[in-house]
Amino acid sequence: MATRTTIIWEEFLAAGEEGQRWEWVDGEVEFTYQQSGVIQAWFDLERRLVELIHPDRPLQYDDQNQVLTIDIVPSFSIDLKDLFSI
Repeated sequence: MATRTTIIWEEFLAAGEEGQRWEWVDGEVEFTYQQSGVIQAWFDLERRLVELIHPDRPLQYDDQNQVLTIDIVPSFSIDLKDLFSI
């Protein structure tokens, strides 16, 4: 059985529901369920930007000149200038 490697935009949009985050990964639609309470941090090394995704608030973007903190993890702190200099 062959695996599909592409879908059309309309199929992609129809795969999810409002309030969900979904993406195309390795030939499949993958869902990021915000109901799980998981906080995600996505690092864009080219743009030197971090996207912080909370399940209960708007997206947060931090650039290379900021310190990344997550308020529910008090001891967590990353100086993005140091991280992006690697």
